[in-house]
Amino acid sequence: MKKYIRLFLLTVAFTLPFCALPAQSQSLLDTLNAGVIAEVREAERNLSHKDSMVNTINLFLDCAAAGNIEVALIGWDEVPRHIVDMWQGQNEDAVEVSISRYRLELAAKISHETTDFYGFRAVSAQEKLVETLIMNHSQQHKASLVAKYVDGDAFGKFKSLARVLDELKSFIEEGQISAKDFRFTEVTQRVHDLWKRNCGLELYEIDPAVKRFEVNCPSGIEHFWRVTGRADGLHVQLLIYRNQLLYVSRNGVVEVK
Repeated sequence: MKKYIRLFLLTVAFTLPFCALPAQSQSLLDTLNAGVIAEVREAERNLSHKDSMVNTINLFLDCAAAGNIEVALIGWDEVPRHIVDMWQGQNEDAVEVSISRYRLELAAKISHETTDFYGFRAVSAQEKLVETLIMNHSQQHKASLVAKYVDGDAFGKFKSLARVLDELKSFIEEGQISAKDFRFTEVTQRVHDLWKRNCGLELYEIDPAVKRFEVNCPSGIEHFWRVTGRADGLHVQLLIYRNQLLYVSRNGVVEVK
C-alpha cells in the first residue's frame, strides 16, 4: 500500500503544478514534494553507502593479497583539503584527532595509480570515540564516506558490512592476507550450500570461480570466500566470512544479508 501511496504522491506532484492552486493547497503540495524528494535522496544515500562498503572490502582484500597496502600515521598537512573539509563538516566538536592513511596499490611491483583511504580517530566534546573512514577520489577532488563508528559501534544502516570492514582494517594492520583460487569441488560444504542457495536457476548447474582469502593474524586464521558465476548476461557474486553470507551481488545490484 505504501508503494501505491508514494506513486500517487509523485503523480500529484508532477500534475498539480500545471493547475491554479490556492495558497494553502500549494503549501501542502510543497510539503508533499519535499517529503518525496527527501525519501528518494535517502534511498540514493543508502545505495551509495552500501556499494561503497562492498567495493572497499573487495579492494582491501585484493590489494592486501595481490598488491600492496601501506598504512601510515600522518599529519593534517598530508591530508587533501577536500578530505579535511568533509571530515570537519561532520566533526566540528572533535578535540583529539589522529589520522591514518591506507594507500592501496593493486599491482605491487608495477607503477600504478594508488587509491588512498583516510581513517580519522577522534574524541568528541561529549567524550565519544568517533572513527571515520573516507575514500579519496583524487582525480575529481572529491571524497566519500565509507564507514563510521561511534564508541566502537557501526553507524548507519549496513552495520554488518561496517563491522567486517573494521575487522579487515585490523587484519591489514596486524597480519598478512594471501589469496588462492579453488575449484568449486574443493570448497567447504557451507560455501557450496550458500552458493547453491543464492545463485539462481541460471547458474545452478555451472561451477563458479572461487577465491579464498586467508588472513593470518595474532588472533588466529580467518577466511573470506568470494564465489563468482557468469552465464547468459548474468553475473552473480557472493562474499562469505566466518561461514556467514555477507552479500549477494546480481549484475551489480547488491543485497546485504
